[in-house]
Amino acid sequence: MIKYVFEVTGMMCCNCEKHVVEEIKKLYKFDKVVASHVEKTVTVTAKKEIDVQAVENAIKNRGYNVLSVKKEEFVKKGLFR
Repeated sequence: MIKYVFEVTGMMCCNCEKHVVEEIKKLYKFDKVVASHVEKTVTVTAKKEIDVQAVENAIKNRGYNVLSVKKEEFVKKGLFR
């Protein structure tokens, strides 16, 4: 699995997070999408490569700015790997 972390500015509250997550989920059936206005990030976890530009556009469509994107291998942790 692959984890993409988007550094996003402009999110101010939990509703901002919700709107961004809803917009991204319209694109694909991702395994997990988490937004944090405190950490200023949107994290997308997927089983395969994603269209990063499409996700950036979805975030921008909601009025937020993407500063950077980090891609890394995601390894499940815990009892049930």
